[in-house]
Amino acid sequence: MTEADHRDLAGALCKAKAAVVLSGYASELYDAELYPGWQRTTFSSGTGQNAETWGNRTEVLWSNRPFPQGTLFDVEAS
Repeated sequence: MTEADHRDLAGALCKAKAAVVLSGYASELYDAELYPGWQRTTFSSGTGQNAETWGNRTEVLWSNRPFPQGTLFDVEAS
């Protein structure tokens, strides 16, 4: 995506009345300019298709609604 594409997407998402969660990687453009008032959380993930290309990454989620308490990946035992 070009920067203009990111800006167009942000314009549409910021107007949304529905809950929005956007997934991506750390971005000064997203944090400082496009989604400054949005909730933000990070988590570790992996990328790659096999052992030779595998690497660790930090994913970022932005949301126009508060995230629940705890982490997004907490599971209650039943």
